Amino acid sequence: MSCLDECFRSGATPFGHDHINTIFQQAETVNTPEGKSLCISITLDGDTIKPRADGAVTVQEMFAEQDAQGNFVAKIRDDAKLIWPPGQSKVRYQRTLPLRPGAVSVRLVVRDATSGRSGSLSIPLANIPS
Repeated sequence: MSCLDECFRSGATPFGHDHINTIFQQAETVNTPEGKSLCISITLDGDTIKPRADGAVTVQEMFAEQDAQGNFVAKIRDDAKLIWPPGQSKVRYQRTLPLRPGAVSVRLVVRDATSGRSGSLSIPLANIPS
């Protein structure tokens, strides 16, 4: 089982030196040809991410949508390949994911592939603007 799967399954977020400061910036629902989707803006804190010498960062991601009973209705895994500009303390990026019928929240787990640090956040969908 991968670190992402373990963090996700346990519902726990590692703390201390293994924690990424993941800052949820903004989210909105959008209509796409495939149906309703969630556009999420995420900010990563540079104090907890370790870019490679060339400034590249690979963030392993897992998004999971849950229904009102806590059952998973969708799970998406992906890698975000980012360039960390020199001198910047934070990097912001966006992801759009399709929303499944019945989803009431989205849980995001991220892991810095270089340092192994991970972090998570939950996004309740009830108050997300469309």
